[in-house]
Amino acid sequence: MPRFDLMSLASIALLALAIYQAFRSWEQREMPLALGLLSLSALQVIWLLGLLAPWGALSAQTWIVVLAGMMACLAWGLLNMEPRGYTRSAAVLVLIIAAAQFLVGSGILGLPSL
Repeated sequence: MPRFDLMSLASIALLALAIYQAFRSWEQREMPLALGLLSLSALQVIWLLGLLAPWGALSAQTWIVVLAGMMACLAWGLLNMEPRGYTRSAAVLVLIIAAAQFLVGSGILGLPSL
C-alpha cells in the first residue's frame, strides 16, 4: 500500500505541472526539455505507487530524490530558454518544488515537526 506524505504530494504536483508544461510547449523549441520533465515526473510517480521496481541496489526513495535533482536541472534549462506566459510560471514552480524535494529527500534540509 503506497504511503502519501509531503514528498508524495510534491511528486504529484510535479507531475501535474509537467503535464501542463508539455502541453503548453508543444511544437515549440523547449518541447524536448518539457517532454523530458514529463517522463521523469511520471517515472517518479510510478515508483511512488509501487508499479515499477527501482533499478539496481538503490531504493525507490533514493531514485525519487535523484529524479528530483534532475527535474530541477531541466526546469532551470527551461527557464534559460525564456518561455512565455504561464509556461514560465510553471517552470519556476517546478524548479522550486523539485529543489525542495531534493533538499528534503537528501537530508540537507529537514521538515519541521508538527
